Amino acid sequence: MHKILLDLCRLSALALIVASSLTGYASPTGVLDPTFGAGGILRVSAVNLTDAVLQTDGKLLVRGLRLGQATISRYNRDGSVDIGFGSGGVSEPKLNGSPLYGSGSVLVSADGRILTTGGTIQPCGINNCAITVVVRLLANGSLDTTFGTGGFTALALDAGSQGGTLLALQQDGKIVALENFSSGGFFPVFMSTIERLSADGVSEAHWANPCTPLGSDITVQLDGKIVVAGAEFGPQCMARFNLDGTLDPSFGTNGIVQLPSSSGPYAPTLLVDTRDPLRRIIATRRFTPGTGVLLPGTITRLLPNGTIDPAFGSSLNNHMPPNRATRLTLSCGAKFVGAYGSLLDIVPPDPASGLNVVRYNSNGTPDVTFSGDSSGQIFTPLNDFAPSNFVQRIFVRDDGDIIVVASYELGGATNADLLVAAYRQADCTHPYDSQSLPVIEYYYASLDHYFITSFVDDMNALDSGHFAGWSRTGYTFNASNGSDGLVPVCRFYIPPPYGDSHFFSASSAECAAVASRFPQFMLETPNAMKVGLPDPATGLCPAPTSMPVYRVWDNRLDTNHRYVADRSVRDALVAKGWIAEGYGPDAVAMCALPQ
Repeated sequence: MHKILLDLCRLSALALIVASSLTGYASPTGVLDPTFGAGGILRVSAVNLTDAVLQTDGKLLVRGLRLGQATISRYNRDGSVDIGFGSGGVSEPKLNGSPLYGSGSVLVSADGRILTTGGTIQPCGINNCAITVVVRLLANGSLDTTFGTGGFTALALDAGSQGGTLLALQQDGKIVALENFSSGGFFPVFMSTIERLSADGVSEAHWANPCTPLGSDITVQLDGKIVVAGAEFGPQCMARFNLDGTLDPSFGTNGIVQLPSSSGPYAPTLLVDTRDPLRRIIATRRFTPGTGVLLPGTITRLLPNGTIDPAFGSSLNNHMPPNRATRLTLSCGAKFVGAYGSLLDIVPPDPASGLNVVRYNSNGTPDVTFSGDSSGQIFTPLNDFAPSNFVQRIFVRDDGDIIVVASYELGGATNADLLVAAYRQADCTHPYDSQSLPVIEYYYASLDHYFITSFVDDMNALDSGHFAGWSRTGYTFNASNGSDGLVPVCRFYIPPPYGDSHFFSASSAECAAVASRFPQFMLETPNAMKVGLPDPATGLCPAPTSMPVYRVWDNRLDTNHRYVADRSVRDALVAKGWIAEGYGPDAVAMCALPQ
């Protein structure tokens, strides 16, 4: 019996080898991760998904609705409920006793605090008013009352019947909100605006979104410029704004790009390829160009000036199979992944209910190594009668797993389950090899000195006032603390009278030179954090790092350096007489992980 079974196994293996050689494709590298949920899939009943975000530690935050009330749930890396968050894994924000309701987004700031949006009923004079708010929670899910007024800030666009508010973060920690309003009724009025808040929740400015009537996505480029997308049931467009809220004339026509052959009802979502030296923008969308026929979705890549990149996909567009709310994210190397759900309530319907995950090469062609066939796509059947499922978010975790978060309808959007699937990428193990490590900047006003640290003990001492005079600037970047091929950063203390400050370098040669030439400098640690080292000639950042960090010297006897990822901040200091130090024409000192 054992010999027969052994022979059968050998024959089966031989058949697989022969089949592989005949098709020209190897075994797929993308498979469901059996250590997550039940066989790679987590389903949570009665959660109407509105948004999700992956924390740097791999835990998943889900913003949903239960009986109309907003909830934030957190799940561990294996899909189990994080019972240490909120109450039994769920936080239900209450604002002056009133719940948060309606559609909204969720985001995690560099210090681990959680931002979310929604509607609430609050007192206004002798009446109660419906308003749209941004809410901040602590990392444990409790309300952060130091934000705004008692934990929330009312946005400029009031919420009658809101259309959802999306969030993005600037490098300095400020919050940018894309606000949507719909009056409802037979003749609804739609409005869309962009509003900027300080890191503490104070409204600073707001301006109109030209991609109307509704905004669909917002992102902040590494240079600080803000990109929005929008339009439902009308021409789809993208707009780019300068930091002051004015349209960027170097993008499209007066700051606006009309996407070709596009009209509702599914507006674009955005991805800025931070690994790309050109920082090209990738947009996903679907359209019905006046025919009432649902056409395939497209992925379009734009050059920095807003023109279509002809080197991507099939000339203007890379067509995907029919999809709904398609999302993209960056994967290993120069690749990226997308996901979409099946639609069984369209004509003609998709043949089966399930999730579809696609991996693309950098030029937009399907990655055949991911699927083992020409499609680059893995289909996961769900094997029941659900009419539709909608992919809301997709992430790549630090161990290479693709995390797809979807809403699984069971008879209308009010009757839905949360569906999360995890897929392994056998050829994408540990893209960062450790969790991202926030590096926080502090400032001492009377000395005019800056300091950065990734050490929690330093932060606790500075934040508590143990070392009086220091305060956070709001600027951060991400380093690493793992053995992931990145380089260590040495940290020297420069004692008085030479500076009473610190010096950091990602160059081992520079670290050795400083120790040799300046024996009065004290080496506090050879490994304060890990970052990427720029190309010495071009200053370009190697993968997986993508964010340039600039170093400027104050050019004074009391030596002090500032390390910042915001180019405009660096340029402002240089204009005041500081000296830029680094590699390449842009003087890049080190390279941070994407935020």
